[in-house]
Amino acid sequence: MKTAIDLGEYRIVICDILNSHITASLSTMKERGLHSNTVYYCYDDNIDIYFASDCSTEHSINIAHNKNVSLSVWDEPEQYGQGHRGLQIEGTCATITGLALMKAWDLYVKRFPVFKMKIGDVKNILDKIINMRLYKISISRIQLTDVGQYGMEIKDIKNEQQ
Repeated sequence: MKTAIDLGEYRIVICDILNSHITASLSTMKERGLHSNTVYYCYDDNIDIYFASDCSTEHSINIAHNKNVSLSVWDEPEQYGQGHRGLQIEGTCATITGLALMKAWDLYVKRFPVFKMKIGDVKNILDKIINMRLYKISISRIQLTDVGQYGMEIKDIKNEQQ
């Protein structure tokens, strides 16, 4: 069983960055290259990242063939050189099914109530009545940049137990 990444002293800063945004740039591997797109995300206490997507999108198809992904979340400074702050995340991604889907659903609709109005009941996803799926990224590495907090040093946090 995979254990959650140990964020140690960086947990507060990482959660602050994740809480400050609702979208991230997700990168997946295609047969001949990379694909990037924007996702709305939420996360749990283990800092596993969740997002919803139609299973027919390019990134969903890519994930079905290659579970390795990267995700970037960052503060956009007003001008060049001002307090760059962000996360570059690596991990594995999979479609959520069964009981785990209920947990992910609750987290996602708590952060994005409009999603429930759009999709209806979670049963529509469970029964595959619609093409929407929820995905989970299990993090193996986070690179944390926070110029205001740590200067130009990048903090590299890895899950040594994977």
